[in-house]
Amino acid sequence: MADDEIYQVIRRRLFETIEDEAAVEACASKYLAFYQEHSKEMPSHALKSEYKQRIIQAYPFHPELIDVFRIRWASHHDFQRTRGALRLLAAIVSDLWHRRQSLPGANLLIHSSQVNFANLDALTGQLKKLHGNGYDAVITADVAGSASNASKIDGNKTEYGQHFLTQGIAAVVLLNTFGSEGANKGVSVKEIKLNLLSPDGFNHNSVNGALDELEATAHYLYYTQTGGDGKRYWFHTKPNIKILINQAKADVTSKDIEFDILQRLRDKTRASSIFKVLVDPPADEVSEQKQPTLVFLHPRYTATQHAVDGETKAMIERIATKKGNSERIFRNTILFVAPDEPVLANLQGEIREYLACQKTSIDYKHQLDSEQLSEVAKRTVEANKKADQRLSETYSLVMKHSAKQGIAILHLKQHRESLDHQITEVLYPTLKSEEWMLESVGLGLLRKHNLIPTGDRAIKAKDVYEAFLRFDDKEMVRSPRGVQDSVYRYCVNGEYCIATGDGVTFNRYFLGEEFALFSIEDDNYWLLDKARKPAPIPVDKPVDGPPSDQGGNIKTPEFTTPIGEGVVQVPEQMVRAFQALVIQGKVPLERYTELFSCFIAPFIGSGNRVEIEMKFKIHTAAGNPLDESKPLYKNAKEAAKQLGLGFEGE
Repeated sequence: MADDEIYQVIRRRLFETIEDEAAVEACASKYLAFYQEHSKEMPSHALKSEYKQRIIQAYPFHPELIDVFRIRWASHHDFQRTRGALRLLAAIVSDLWHRRQSLPGANLLIHSSQVNFANLDALTGQLKKLHGNGYDAVITADVAGSASNASKIDGNKTEYGQHFLTQGIAAVVLLNTFGSEGANKGVSVKEIKLNLLSPDGFNHNSVNGALDELEATAHYLYYTQTGGDGKRYWFHTKPNIKILINQAKADVTSKDIEFDILQRLRDKTRASSIFKVLVDPPADEVSEQKQPTLVFLHPRYTATQHAVDGETKAMIERIATKKGNSERIFRNTILFVAPDEPVLANLQGEIREYLACQKTSIDYKHQLDSEQLSEVAKRTVEANKKADQRLSETYSLVMKHSAKQGIAILHLKQHRESLDHQITEVLYPTLKSEEWMLESVGLGLLRKHNLIPTGDRAIKAKDVYEAFLRFDDKEMVRSPRGVQDSVYRYCVNGEYCIATGDGVTFNRYFLGEEFALFSIEDDNYWLLDKARKPAPIPVDKPVDGPPSDQGGNIKTPEFTTPIGEGVVQVPEQMVRAFQALVIQGKVPLERYTELFSCFIAPFIGSGNRVEIEMKFKIHTAAGNPLDESKPLYKNAKEAAKQLGLGFEGE
């Protein structure tokens, strides 16, 4: 059957008569003039005089509505080109007649955009029969009905809703989803407008806005970018992953994002060996810290590279100077790390993407096929990686509080892919290079801070160390060992004397010599002016050869000259040599750090081989016994396993 004959059959079968041919001619002329006036918005074929003739033949239907059935739907071998089109068009006319009081405007033709799938069982039944039951979900979710995304968009904007504009767009796209593949798949924006617009109707720019909103929210809408015609749209029974994720983003709250940021901070700093790390601690619950501590602030406490104000400043000052309701003693141990306000939005965006991907994989687990689930998983991994990198870029402001100078800001300009690497590879080296933190203390620095003994003024060794912990006008120190080794070295080099005692009386003196068991945290060690070391007790010079009594018997020598820490000099011929040294016994817990400096470090090298055999016996508190469920027990057991040590409980 020829095309013009189909038009005649449809008109004759569905309508008794159309008598006013002049009115039909006027209608066609008006449409053609309208299309030519908006030529940039229309397909080229609708601008020609031949299209006017098609309007006349198809009247009262818009030609595109008839063509969608006779060309696109008829490409399916189970669709009857004429009978099928007649049956569906009849159902559409019947529905429009029943809705005639509520139809917007006064269209001169019946457009594809006026098709309401929710009211047309014959149409939806035929659609599912030809292309599968999956389109039932497409219609419900995106195209028709009060719960559809198209209906929700119309309901939110009066300029759309009064014309059912978004629902009309969705209907046009769904009707034109079938019958074409490749570059011609779906329907172009110009073709959508041809199906929707009419003389004296709404502005064509409204179509662009409604289509953008549908594109951003519809679950099953797909599009591709073509050449001069722009995008082409169609529906598919597979949910559109991109749209699902974009929609899930709207459900991610600011609290969700903040919680994720804090969790990432905790996860990425948990294994820090350089610093103790506190993440978002309550201001009144930060205890005294005697080791370098990083306080990562909540993401709401932001700053810039040049200033820290408002709540952030108040929070830093509160933690830096107070411990609960009392004054903080050790004020030079805490550094604060805050998010850089200008880049925080980037981190929040990446985390929103990550959380949306997670939500999509959970909510649509049973609706996505394996390929789509794999794609969502891939996007989740990528978003997680980007979020980790953004975390390092965002938490790049390191701050130190000083009572005299206020809050100093150090901006980390280099970034690593993960915050744990950022701390070890960027933050800590930068602190050292900027001399915010020292691994050892120089003699000049000790003099600068008046920590060298002079005259009768003795200085407790522990006070030297704690001066760098207490006073925020000084540099921070990495560990007590760094200060201890420096103080010890200057004594060995003869700069001052180290003695043991109570600060008034002393019983052992060390100057210009190596000695063991020195601890910077031991209250018994003092730094004295080297002039205060007592002179050695003079002794007689030994005569040549071994002494003998009056009977000629050789006497065992008696050695009275003290060397260093009461060590007696032994004649060379009586010195014993050993194959190995074994040191064992119990050491007070507070002095265990001295074992390395006394018995391991001095013997490493020069061909010596040091073997360590160890045994810890940990007695648990009576009120807090350890069992296999406790994290402390599990961590210790795993550590022993990794080090190849035995591990058993009693």
